[in-house]
Amino acid sequence: MDFVDNIKRNDYKLTQPRLKILRCLQNNQKPQTPQEIHLSCRKQGIDLVTVYRTLELFQRIGIVHREEIFRETRYYLDQNEHHHIACRKCLTIKCIPCKMEFSKIKGFSNIQHFLTLTGICKQCSS
Repeated sequence: MDFVDNIKRNDYKLTQPRLKILRCLQNNQKPQTPQEIHLSCRKQGIDLVTVYRTLELFQRIGIVHREEIFRETRYYLDQNEHHHIACRKCLTIKCIPCKMEFSKIKGFSNIQHFLTLTGICKQCSS
């Protein structure tokens, strides 16, 4: 999916802060909190309020998904269907592929799903 075209197609300007936040999301595929996104973007002059507003816009136009993981709101790009697995000790989150073909489900459109598995990662187990 071309996220830049999606922004323009929805009649929004591709501002430098939006482009920088999009690049930060693309560089880190795991679900991130707004604070984590801000940490990776703040060297580029992006403040936390801009991160929140941009994430709200990106969610509204279908660029990012929002998910609650360990009572924290996290955002990630809408690139392909996948699930998440999170370590209950260190809170590390990884993406895992989803093999389900939602386009074959009859009688529904615009299908979305969110699934987070939890466990203890290999590092925390040892």
